[in-house]
Amino acid sequence: MSIKYFKITADNNYDFGYKLGKQIGKDIFKRYEQNQSTYIKKGVNGISSVLSLLNKFKKQIKREYPAYFSELQGISDSSEFDFNKLLFLQCEEEIIDHFIPRCTSVALKTYSGDILLGHNEDWLPTYKDNGIYVVKGIFPDNKFLAVGFIGQMCGSVCGLNNFGLSYVGNSIYVKRGTRGIPKNIILRYMMDCHTMDSVEKILLTERHIIGSNFMVVYGKSEMKDIEVLNKSICVFKNKKYLVHTNHPLLEKKQNAENTSVGSLLRFAKAKKMIAESSELSLDTIKKILKDHTTPICKHIEKDSDVYGMTIASLILNSNKKKIMVSNGPPCNNKYDTFTL
Repeated sequence: MSIKYFKITADNNYDFGYKLGKQIGKDIFKRYEQNQSTYIKKGVNGISSVLSLLNKFKKQIKREYPAYFSELQGISDSSEFDFNKLLFLQCEEEIIDHFIPRCTSVALKTYSGDILLGHNEDWLPTYKDNGIYVVKGIFPDNKFLAVGFIGQMCGSVCGLNNFGLSYVGNSIYVKRGTRGIPKNIILRYMMDCHTMDSVEKILLTERHIIGSNFMVVYGKSEMKDIEVLNKSICVFKNKKYLVHTNHPLLEKKQNAENTSVGSLLRFAKAKKMIAESSELSLDTIKKILKDHTTPICKHIEKDSDVYGMTIASLILNSNKKKIMVSNGPPCNNKYDTFTL
């Protein structure tokens, strides 16, 4: 199945959201209906059961990130999709405990000098269809390429911008908070950052509700891995490569809840493949993302599979400003290339 791709030129965030809603409005309705069985299994029987928490998030987003609140309003207005339901789709991970310890992220400096950022996005098997979209956003002061889940803001999976920044993110299990800013809003903000310092500042100072990891690259010069565990934040740097799966990297922060055997195995396998590579290249990252031994590339076993499947595989090049996207497991799906 081909990936939904849109190019949107906008004067402001509301305008961008309105135009995006026009493009994917029908898909959002479908996505929300597809998610209903999952919500019910997790004890969420309609918006009314989580409305008080949604109202908290709504107030915090509107107060601290009014531009992105306006963007969400634009999506809702043009698609005629209820705003509270749209907000719920942004905050699924903050509201529902369906942690899937599967994603794998890798950054490496290639022999040619570029830093490649690779990521397998593993999520609920129901997302294998009507799951993701790619959008090129053109604003007066910024251009970006972003991959998002249907129903979520652009960049909820990954993104890169005209300033040379790119990022991917994955989850780490910690006890959720009830105050703070949902992760997808923070990811959308990162798309508008000009420097690595501005990304690091927002990640270090913002109140996070869930545990997350953010792997960030700036052009050909810098890569960082920023791990957020509630109020505990660690920044990891390396000139050659970075690897992260779904557990804290520091052993003293690991426990039975936040560190699965599968995550440790994928982490070790990715590092081993890098160490055994004669030269680091695009092929190195592709081989890692296609690995089945641990497995890093995960296939569907059953629709209720708690560990999900690889919904998309992504390779970002900040220097050349392009994203390669495999719509499904990369071992049997080709990468399509999108250029900014």
